[in-house]
Amino acid sequence: MDEAAGEKAPALLLLNDADHTYTKVRFDDVSLATISDHLSEVQDGLSRAVIWTSLWNLTRDGEWNAEEYVGVVAKHAPAETNATLLTTAYGNAHFAIQHYVAEDRREQVRAEFADALWEQLGAADPGSDAQLILARTAIAALAATPEASGTERLRDLLAGAVEGLRLDPQIRWSILRALAARDAVALAELEAEKQRDNTLTGAAEFLGASHAFPTPETKRAAFDSALTPGEYSNAEVDALLAGFNAPRSAKLQEEFAEEFFRRVEDIWNNHPIEIANRLIRGLYPETSMAESATTDLLHKDLPGALRRVLLECRDHLRRTLRVRAQQ
Repeated sequence: MDEAAGEKAPALLLLNDADHTYTKVRFDDVSLATISDHLSEVQDGLSRAVIWTSLWNLTRDGEWNAEEYVGVVAKHAPAETNATLLTTAYGNAHFAIQHYVAEDRREQVRAEFADALWEQLGAADPGSDAQLILARTAIAALAATPEASGTERLRDLLAGAVEGLRLDPQIRWSILRALAARDAVALAELEAEKQRDNTLTGAAEFLGASHAFPTPETKRAAFDSALTPGEYSNAEVDALLAGFNAPRSAKLQEEFAEEFFRRVEDIWNNHPIEIANRLIRGLYPETSMAESATTDLLHKDLPGALRRVLLECRDHLRRTLRVRAQQ
């Protein structure tokens, strides 16, 4: 603005602070430094929301280092009073580690993030919404960390070591699925939990947890079961996909990339459109070969809905590969 010409630059310049319009906000270096140090001190909730959203847009556009974004979340999210902002920030940080952080740094960042979340979980108010949000995020982070402490802490959670955390069936299954992903639980323990949670939801959760083990045989079973026409409900398909895509199994999942592209049209033709949509998005490989394989498929005469799904998957893949290359 003309009125600001010649004035001393502020420590933080926040455009669209009241979120009046749809726009992507970018920060100068001074503002980014201020945010990194003082984001949780911003009193206005709407301004914080604009900042959190802008930081994520910068990260997913490859204009800010993903590791720095994760660091800001770890530092400032614990003070966030808005449950929606807190959930979104932690979820975005988890996504950034899985998809955007440079491969040679990913394991270290996973370990640091899991440690930070565990410490924050212990400091959260017992029984609060923040504690529950932290628990869900911590479970996912502990499943992914390369450190042995991940297994120990998951066991502590399951044993009720965190005061005030209600171990409802959803939390218990998420812990057990995380342990399975780390190959740190016996099938018999999962079966016992299924008996304890004798519901349709419990049966679906068992299906996901029992297919989360990081072995070639388990991934093959998850892949083949999910693609069996008419065998499973939407919830069960989602559970199988969660098992297939469980942490600590990335290399095993990559082995199915070529087979997936050979079977894409059959998947679409042999399943109801909703399940086919879930299967293609859930099994779509995050590898460089997937871009050219998708392009080859798009040269064929495909149903319009399938074409749209593949275009969206390729767009997400291109963003991921582009951002990852800029780290």
